[in-house]
Order: sequence, then structure tokens, then C-alpha cells
Amino acid sequence: MKVNPLVEAICVFADSTKTFCVALVVPDEAKLQELAVKLEVPSCKRSREDLCKNVEVVIAAHYVLVDHAKKNLEKFEIPRRYALVAEQWTPDGGLVTAALKLKRKTIQNRYQATINRLYAYSGTATGSTSTTPGPTPSCSKSKFN
Repeated sequence: MKVNPLVEAICVFADSTKTFCVALVVPDEAKLQELAVKLEVPSCKRSREDLCKNVEVVIAAHYVLVDHAKKNLEKFEIPRRYALVAEQWTPDGGLVTAALKLKRKTIQNRYQATINRLYAYSGTATGSTSTTPGPTPSCSKSKFN
């Protein structure tokens, strides 16, 4: 998943009481903007934070991530739900080390509400800072490829 061009950083979580895993994704800025252009998101709504909350962008990102994962991972390894995270994970922010290794516990503590929402929601993808999860994808995949 880390080699997906859309992914700048990713942290996958698996709860032993659940039958699937979920992922927090920090999207690559350039690829996120390309996706926004494809989806014809107005330029005034193309800040990183706005795009990570945009339902169409989240759904399109979900398709890109799943399509890529299906080529490289076993079915049980593929996160079923994703949240796009606008915050950059940097050593200054305390979410990664100086060597850019993830601090999983710190990330989990900071995003626990989002992780809980991903597990609780019956749809597929969500923006990280929205108050309600995004809808189940129901649009054509061809628009996103």
C-alpha cells in the first residue's frame, strides 16, 4: 500500500474482534490534486483539508487504493475502510520518528475516534475530520482510473 502513488503515509489497524482491517491514509498532495481535477472539484475547494473531507474524493481514493491493493495483497490484508488524513505526519508533529518510522501508538491515540468510526460505519470510506462517515461508493469506477 505504501508504494501506491496516492499514498504519502499509511497506517493500517486490525482489531482482533473485527473481521476486517481499516487504514488511515495521508494522501500525496500532487496525486490528491490530480484526483480533484479529474473529479472537477472547484479550485476554491482544493485545499488538502477540504479534499480529505470531500465525499467524491474519498470515494475515488477508496477505489484507487483497493484496486492497487488487490494486485499486491491477499484479500484479508486489504483494509475495507479508509480515512483520508489531512495532517502531514512529520517528526515535528510527533507521529513519526526522525527516520520517518510510524509511531503507531501515538497515531492510534490521536485518531482513535476516526478508527472507531471506521469500524462502526457500515459503508466503505470516510474523510478523517467529517462528523459523519462518507457514503458507500456507488459511482462508476471508470471515472477514477
